[in-house]
Amino acid sequence: MSKNKKWIPVWGTVAVLLLSGGLAWAEPVDADPDAETKNDDQGTLAEYVKVDASAIPQSNTIATKLAVDSRLTPGIVGTVTSELFNEQQAENLSDILENVSGVNIQAQNGVHDFFYLRGFDSLSGSLVMVDGAAVPEATIYPTYNIQGVEVLKGPGGYLYGAQPMSGAVNIVRKQPVPNDFLSVELGGGSFGTYEGQVDWNQANDEGSLAFRLNGFYRESDGYRDNLSSEHRGVNPSFSFRINERSSINVNLEAIDASFSPDAGLPLIAMAPGFPAAIPNVDPETSYQSNLDYSDQTIQRVQVDYQI
Repeated sequence: MSKNKKWIPVWGTVAVLLLSGGLAWAEPVDADPDAETKNDDQGTLAEYVKVDASAIPQSNTIATKLAVDSRLTPGIVGTVTSELFNEQQAENLSDILENVSGVNIQAQNGVHDFFYLRGFDSLSGSLVMVDGAAVPEATIYPTYNIQGVEVLKGPGGYLYGAQPMSGAVNIVRKQPVPNDFLSVELGGGSFGTYEGQVDWNQANDEGSLAFRLNGFYRESDGYRDNLSSEHRGVNPSFSFRINERSSINVNLEAIDASFSPDAGLPLIAMAPGFPAAIPNVDPETSYQSNLDYSDQTIQRVQVDYQI
């Protein structure tokens, strides 16, 4: 089931206003975003727009393995924050990467994320990482526990080995924080689609110990007959702060996915030199074999020591 998403970045909106002569300047503040008008020094009526720029990424870690300001990064990096892709209702990594230039998203029968980065496919010419650790591109990466995604473009991907000829993608997961909260989301859609997510965080009074649990479940009957899918995942994580500068983070994650691949409609072969034709058949009928299915189980254990 596909979704059409349209969005305009903050700076794109500002550029349009500048061209139309309706904006004098933009100030990134957390105050009331409503516009106000004043007369400038020349007596011309100007419109002042207050913009909250807190969701715009200011740094990354993929280019140097350390937190570096974006303007000082020695490389080309695309960064997408959770504020953006949550607003877009992104369901997987491919939905997030649609916001990054130079990345061409492919469906790959709907059983795992697949994309081209600067002309090289993600299976042979680039690398996917989770919190800086390389992982096999075996299934669809859900967004339930993703805080942000960083894309290092170009030969700088060799920082992580010989495979990423065109670049590397780093998935930054949500980590425990020193406060308490609980978030539950439920949703539904067409074709028998239902889903739910939970984000629960607990910490002690000093904030030295914290626990966070992210989980989700999604099922759908699919657009075509007999192409149902089921996807679930759970990610408990623990944080132990040793001192003001050092901490240990432990992440345990399990993902289970069951999909029926969708190869689309059959084609009628035409004469050489002529394109194949689509027959006049019901588009909601599946022509897949009952033996064609994809069952995947992913388990990850990661321990990070930060100083």
